[in-house]
Amino acid sequence: MASNLPDQYIRRQFYVIGLGNMLGDEFVRELNDSNRDSRAILLEMLPEIFDKRPLSRIRADKLERLADEIAKVRGERITRYRDEFEKMLGVLVRGEYQKSNETFSKLPIDEEEPDEDPALIIPLLLANGIYAGGTIDEWFDSFKAGDRTRIGLAISQGVANNETPEAIATGLFGTKAQKFRDGALVTSQNSARMLARTVTAGVANRARSAWADAYQKTIGAKKKGQMVLSGKLLEVLSAILDSKTSFRCASLSGNTYAVGVGPYPPLHPHCRSTRYPIPSEMAHPSTLKVNGVDFSKNARRRVGGKAWDSQSVAQHTAEVLTEKKRWLEKNVGALPESMDFEPWFARQPKTFQRDYLGKNRFARWESGDLNMGDFVAPSGSRYTIAQLVNKGIL
Repeated sequence: MASNLPDQYIRRQFYVIGLGNMLGDEFVRELNDSNRDSRAILLEMLPEIFDKRPLSRIRADKLERLADEIAKVRGERITRYRDEFEKMLGVLVRGEYQKSNETFSKLPIDEEEPDEDPALIIPLLLANGIYAGGTIDEWFDSFKAGDRTRIGLAISQGVANNETPEAIATGLFGTKAQKFRDGALVTSQNSARMLARTVTAGVANRARSAWADAYQKTIGAKKKGQMVLSGKLLEVLSAILDSKTSFRCASLSGNTYAVGVGPYPPLHPHCRSTRYPIPSEMAHPSTLKVNGVDFSKNARRRVGGKAWDSQSVAQHTAEVLTEKKRWLEKNVGALPESMDFEPWFARQPKTFQRDYLGKNRFARWESGDLNMGDFVAPSGSRYTIAQLVNKGIL
C-alpha cells in the first residue's frame, strides 16, 4: 500500500503552520528585546518635552522626534529579524521541493527531479510573491508604519494626560512580568505573529506550485508511454476544518485547479489552508490507463461472469471506474471525502452549526436553500446580514 499523497501534504502543512507560529514568536522576541533601549530613550527625552508649553510647535516636534527615535531602534530589530526570516523561508522552499520530490518518487510515474533549481525560485517568491494581498516588502512596510503610529499615539496621549514618564513607558511597552502584553504595543506583537504566519504559509503554497510547474515540464519533455500515470498535475485546495475555518476557505475546500490557476492560500491573514499538487487521475479516475492492467477484466472477475453479462453498459462503466479508484488508492492514495467543508460541517452538532453560521444563515442553510458559497462575496469576504438581505439571499 502506497503512502497516501494528500495525507503527506496535509501533514506537511501542519509543519508549516507550526513553523509560522515559531517565526512569529521570534519576531515578538526581537521587538521585546528592543524595549530596554527604547525605554531609555523615552525616559531621557520626555522630561525636556514636559517643560514645553502644551500647544507649542516645539513640543510637538520633540514628540515626533521621540517617536521616530524609538521606531528607529525597533526598526533595526525588525530589519535583523527580516534577514533571518527570509533565510528560513529559503530553507522552507528547498524543503518543499525536497519533500515533493520524495513524495512523487514513490508514485508509479517514470519521473526525475525537476530541472529547475529551487535557488532560482526563492528570490522570486521573496520579492514578487503576493501573500494575502501583499508582497513581503508591503507586509513589513505596513507593519513598520502601524508600529510607528502606535508609538506616537501612546506617547502623545500619555503626555496629554499628564502621566509621569515611567507611567508612559509602562503604558507603551508593558511589563516584563506580563511578557510586555499589557502595553499599547501588544497590537504590534499580534501583527508580528500575523505577518510571520501568513507569509510563511503563502511561501510554502507557492513553492509547491512552482515545483509542480517545473515537474510537469520535466515529465512533458519525455516520450509518451514511459510512465504509468500521465505526469499531468492538478492542484487541490484544502482547508483545516474546524470552528476557525473562514467562510471563504470553507467554500473552496476540495476544489481542484490547473497548476498556477485559481486562488492560492493564504486567502486572508492567519490563513491555514493549503494547496498542493496531485496527479490529474486522482481527480479524474476515469482517465486512468495502466499498461498491462485490464480494468474491465478485473471488474468482471470481481462481479462474476454471469452477473457481469446481465449488467448494462452504464453498470459496466461504473464497475470499471471502481477498479480504477481501487488501483489509485493502493498506488497513489485518495482525496479524502472529508476535505469538502459542507459534508464535514453537516456531520457536526447543530449547536456548532448555528454558532458558526449565525441564526439566520443557519436557518437557510439547514433548509437546503443555500450553501456555503452563497455566503461569500466574489472578493472572498463574507456577506453581512444586511448585504444578504439586500441581495435577496436572506
